[in-house]
Amino acid sequence: MKTKVIAVHSFKGGTGKTTLTANLASTLALDHRVGVMDLDLSGPGLHVLFGLRKGDIKATLTDIFLGDASPNDVVVDLSRKYGLSKGGLFFCPASNKVEDMLRLLKSGLEVSVFQDILQKVGESKNLDYIKVDTHPGVENDTVLAMGRPLRNRCNGAPCRDIRKANLSSAEHGPSGRQDKRCSQGRPGTS
Repeated sequence: MKTKVIAVHSFKGGTGKTTLTANLASTLALDHRVGVMDLDLSGPGLHVLFGLRKGDIKATLTDIFLGDASPNDVVVDLSRKYGLSKGGLFFCPASNKVEDMLRLLKSGLEVSVFQDILQKVGESKNLDYIKVDTHPGVENDTVLAMGRPLRNRCNGAPCRDIRKANLSSAEHGPSGRQDKRCSQGRPGTS
């Protein structure tokens, strides 16, 4: 069975995305094998809700993206901690180290790489679901979580490299509204 991926996103901060992600994952984990991925690369917080300390995390999602670790090195099994015997809860943390974030941004993020990582994490733990927590706004990593090929809104060409997708906040501003310079719609539309 293929792992179902559910991303939780909002254009505005402070709406409860992380809390909702943790609660939905925990509830699903009562009867299913559920992965939780912290894709809030600029301000990860899911580890706090799951009661994890620095010593509990050996590697991060950033390490998987950069090829420095495998899913088995990164995923933290929380099933025993929460007394889950029928289902399971597996956490994939994001790095909160500035140098890791910068290395990841420099290397570039591709939709196909992200989708491949989701599949590998799902297969490595035989997951039914992966819940993805994103950070607010329309940024490179939040668009990755949408999980579909991007379209460059200014020329309509397929865009698989997140760095070329024209998704900067300068183009859309903090409100997410489209700038006059761009002739087409929101991310993922042509």
